[in-house]
Amino acid sequence: MKEIILQIAIAACALAPQFAPAAPPPDVKEIISKPLTDIPGKEGLVLTVTYPPGGADEIHRHNAHAFVYVLEGSIVMQLRGAEPVTLKPGEGFYEGPNDVHIVGRNASDSRPAKFVVFLVKNQGVPALIPVIPAQIILESIEPKQISFVFTHFFSGYSQKLFAADSAQIVAEIIFEKASKAPPHSTKTTA
Repeated sequence: MKEIILQIAIAACALAPQFAPAAPPPDVKEIISKPLTDIPGKEGLVLTVTYPPGGADEIHRHNAHAFVYVLEGSIVMQLRGAEPVTLKPGEGFYEGPNDVHIVGRNASDSRPAKFVVFLVKNQGVPALIPVIPAQIILESIEPKQISFVFTHFFSGYSQKLFAADSAQIVAEIIFEKASKAPPHSTKTTA
């Protein structure tokens, strides 16, 4: 039980910056979007992203293959489970469809940074999907721990912490993980 509480505490501390005052958001411009006719259901999307000084993204994922190329300034990128990487003009970065982008920010507080993103994604779906902190916590918990965590950590707080759509995401994760958990013993003693 102490291990579960420790995992939750570590995750909460790691996510504390998410609740800090927001950094200036990036300016995102679509350059071109084109169906990839030889790959049914897929499209290519090219964006430019400009981080203002001190600017940053929220935690997100793309559910796409994302190729980043830095044009100006310097940016810091980090995927869940990886170390942060600082990129300069002429350098690139890749995010896979299952990656969660936990850090995306301008490395400078005084100069803007600009980069191009090329995405290969499903047609008609958003290019960026915000990831709520509870989702990150739940995705890192073992299936057998879901019941304990939900009962002791989220119970009574879910209405305060989550908007309706976020609560649905959390419920889906709990259901998915619970379905993978080993069955509870039904043995009784006489």
